[in-house]
Amino acid sequence: MISIQFGIHNGLRRAAGACAACLLAVALCGCVTNSKTPRAASSSAIDELNLLGLPVAVNLDRRPGADGVVVKLFATSRSSPRAMPLRSGTLELIAYEGTPSPAALPMPFHRWTFTPAELAHNEFTTVLGTGYRLVLSWMPRSLPSDRVTIIARYHPHKAEPVTSAPSSITASAY
Repeated sequence: MISIQFGIHNGLRRAAGACAACLLAVALCGCVTNSKTPRAASSSAIDELNLLGLPVAVNLDRRPGADGVVVKLFATSRSSPRAMPLRSGTLELIAYEGTPSPAALPMPFHRWTFTPAELAHNEFTTVLGTGYRLVLSWMPRSLPSDRVTIIARYHPHKAEPVTSAPSSITASAY
């Protein structure tokens, strides 16, 4: 009987050791080091823009055809887990016809520029942090293409601009 208890005790000890080794391996596998050099510190601390667009352009008047897009924008920083408000600098949103290559962007179809005071009217807060909901109209022009690509660019004071990834939106629903 003593040898059975000893065998069970040894088995439990080995199982506990194996579990601890697995947990340690999982914890160490999740650790990574960023080899990129961090951007220079700036007063804005904004490192990335996340631009989310509705999948289709919107009709803002009662005439046929797409007249604009609706986007949400979140500005993030490596120093904060939540999106941050834009309280200085300017935000520029640039529209291009079609889906151009980011390496060779053509002339913009339309541009919108916002100051922090103008953005405050479109600000909202979620569990992700502070964001902006923007309705961007290109009226009275009409879009000759069936797609439009939007890029956001934040120009902080005394720092390099921060540019979002392009968001391609279809305009052929109308």
